[in-house]
Amino acid sequence: GEVGGIGSITKQGQQLYREAILRFLDYFGIFPLNAAAPLEPKIISHIEILAAQAGLFQSSVEIGERVSAGQQLGLIRALDGSCLQIISSPGAGTIGVQRTIASVQPDNLLFQVFQEREEL
Repeated sequence: GEVGGIGSITKQGQQLYREAILRFLDYFGIFPLNAAAPLEPKIISHIEILAAQAGLFQSSVEIGERVSAGQQLGLIRALDGSCLQIISSPGAGTIGVQRTIASVQPDNLLFQVFQEREEL
């Protein structure tokens, strides 16, 4: 089956699933797990970055990468390769969601930049 999204198996996806299963088994006393406690949850907000027009999307960042305000995140290109839109981050944060399909239409979600919040 799929472990990691987009119909693929990734090393990070496998590790996440393995850890979740081992924590489940530990919780019910089936298999003791001597692992560090999970990290405390964080409160985040996010900035959605949408395509302004149709074209071919090309990302220049990866999920989990920290970005600064104004940093270029990617491009939308025409079929002839010319640049139609430069996508920049409106704020600092961490790339939490990234589009993987190249073909985009106006208002398609390209990125979500996660920003840590102090409280709700």
